[in-house]
Amino acid sequence: MRGKQLWSVYKALVNTHYGLSAIKDLYFKKRQRLWELILIIVALSLTAVMVVAASISVTHNIFSMGETLGEPEIVLSLSVVAAGLGTFVFSFGLVLSAFYFSDDIKTLIPLPLTALEVLTAKFATIFTSQYLILAVFIIPIWVFYGIKLDAHVFYYLKALIGFVFLPILPLVLATLVAIVLMRIVNISKRKDLFTVIGGVVVIVLFVGGQIYFQMQATNNPELFLEQLLMQTTSFVQIIGRLFPPSIWLTHGLTQPGISGLLYLVFFIGLTIVSFLVLLALAQKVFYKSVLMGMESGKASRRKSSFISYSSRPKVFSLALSDCKMFLRDPSYVLNGLIGYVLLPVLFVFQAITLGESLDVISQTFISKVDPTLIVVVVALYFSVIGVMSSIPATPFSREGKYLWNLRSLPVSAKEAMLAKLISAQIINFIGSSLGVIALAVVLNLSALPIIIGCIWGLVFSSGTSSLWVFLDLLRPMLNWTNPTKAIKSNINVIFSSIGTVGIILLVITRIMVHYSAGTFNQMVFEFAGFTVVIAILGYFLWNRFGEKAYKAIVQ
Repeated sequence: MRGKQLWSVYKALVNTHYGLSAIKDLYFKKRQRLWELILIIVALSLTAVMVVAASISVTHNIFSMGETLGEPEIVLSLSVVAAGLGTFVFSFGLVLSAFYFSDDIKTLIPLPLTALEVLTAKFATIFTSQYLILAVFIIPIWVFYGIKLDAHVFYYLKALIGFVFLPILPLVLATLVAIVLMRIVNISKRKDLFTVIGGVVVIVLFVGGQIYFQMQATNNPELFLEQLLMQTTSFVQIIGRLFPPSIWLTHGLTQPGISGLLYLVFFIGLTIVSFLVLLALAQKVFYKSVLMGMESGKASRRKSSFISYSSRPKVFSLALSDCKMFLRDPSYVLNGLIGYVLLPVLFVFQAITLGESLDVISQTFISKVDPTLIVVVVALYFSVIGVMSSIPATPFSREGKYLWNLRSLPVSAKEAMLAKLISAQIINFIGSSLGVIALAVVLNLSALPIIIGCIWGLVFSSGTSSLWVFLDLLRPMLNWTNPTKAIKSNINVIFSSIGTVGIILLVITRIMVHYSAGTFNQMVFEFAGFTVVIAILGYFLWNRFGEKAYKAIVQ
């Protein structure tokens, strides 16, 4: 493996993934739209501050519990397990997209590069994005732990080394599974369909397996407490069943002297060995899988376009076509719909885990909740899970270089936006309803508030989503080589998330006010008025600025 060539490829991939050259040219050379750069920096800073504040708050409570049990290091164990699980789940789709569905693969294959160099460079690119995410979540937790225990500087040095190797194991596992999966599905003519099904099955099995181990740990509470009292590190060991290497990293960070160093060396050694295994496997099957995929998919990739003949209204036809194109792309499905799949699975597994305890909770607490509150919470859930999917904030960005298909049709800006909104809401309504129904069954909630909440959620999320569709029309991200970038690296997703958080905080504040005053009936009318205001705002923006923004899109 040649270091110079590898470094050049890595820099080129990072530049393409984050659009660094475009950012440098637009904001620093041409000095255009500087207000947008300032807004992006403020949005990212606010997001980081909120995430860090939430992490510290949760960490403080867990640390206090662990300190009571004599095991404050459970904070580190839980953070490592959460990082491993989250990295695998949310990077699996990214790995598939980066290795098998990005356009830059077609450029890299003819170059005088080995399979190892291409795979390592793309793997390093994914590492870069994961480090940026984990830094916001993990570093505050580990620093908090060190400050609380007045740790020696040696702890922070080991923590830095551990952080560098932290995401490698789950990413190696995700990549190995992706390579095996693509090697299998490339045999079929329905490669995209089997990739989606296989990816969803892998994620559900992985998450379900982790929850199963948690169930095994807590099935016998008396034995669990006995182990906890008999062994000072039993809780760390039990948590470690979810991600066994987390035990080594936890002991490596917490234990002093040679013992801690040995545990850290074991963790690093396992990481390096797993990476070497990945490279060995990639050398044999990576290019073969990619070439097979290109052969089987080149004729079918994007063969469906917006141009179709149907007696249906053109807006509805465009919406259905957009839904089909989204669901046919594994990159979009595995990155955008993961929340819709995981939440119902988590609800069901937790119901199995808690068993009779859940019935007691439902009868004691949930049954006393005002039905009006259930309606409002369900409606808010539709809006939150919708923006988490990134679908309403990226409808035009996902078109990329194929936007000319839509632009060539005789449709106005409002018709195009309405089609995108309907498409997003079809997916959001089905996905959100599955989660709500699962939660309703688990908690034994009344049917009427759930039905009203789902209907209201459709209306409320349509209003909020109309704002995010308009936002993406104003500043679409069209120049991407990896389809995942359109939803994972799109700043519109962050803007829409911050906007949704602001809306949710406003509603929650009013809920607390009405709860204190005992005026929940007024809350219904207030929330209805709020829904109407958002819908009117979306209509005004569409009607006043939509056509101009639609014509101004530069491909």
